[in-house]
Parts: sequence; C-alpha cells; structure tokens
Amino acid sequence: MKFFEHKPFDSRAVMGFGILNGISIGLLNLSLGFNSVGFYQMTKLAIIPCTVLLETLFFSKQFRLNLLVVVSHRTLRRCYILRC
Repeated sequence: MKFFEHKPFDSRAVMGFGILNGISIGLLNLSLGFNSVGFYQMTKLAIIPCTVLLETLFFSKQFRLNLLVVVSHRTLRRCYILRC
C-alpha cells in the first residue's frame, strides 16, 4: 500500500516560500488592525493570484490554462461580491 510517493524538492525554495507565507499572514493580521474588514478581505483574495504571478516570474513555473481560468474567475467573482 503505497499512499505517498517521495518526490525530490528544492528545500531552499520551500523554506523561502514558507517564510514569506508566514510574513504575509502576519502583515495581513496587522492590516486588519488598521483597515476595514473589506480591505482585509480584498488583500487576502489577492494573495493567490500574486503567488501565481511571482512563481511564474521568479521560478519560471508553468501553470495549466484551466487553473489560471479558475483562479481568475474566483478572484473576480469575489471582488464583485465584496464590492456590492
């Protein structure tokens, strides 16, 4: 029963991503103390598209088109809902 398969990974990139993710959460919580809840939610929603953009630019990662369409659709839909 092999449920998991070991795959090699770049530990330096994973550590960097983890540190940046932790800083992002801390700054978001700090932002909530100084801004409205709506701005906090918009900022939180922007994290996923920004992460995709940064991974594309810095790590030359290629994403499937259907993933990009889903992320774009969900982000735009939630921005519209929060705006109303």
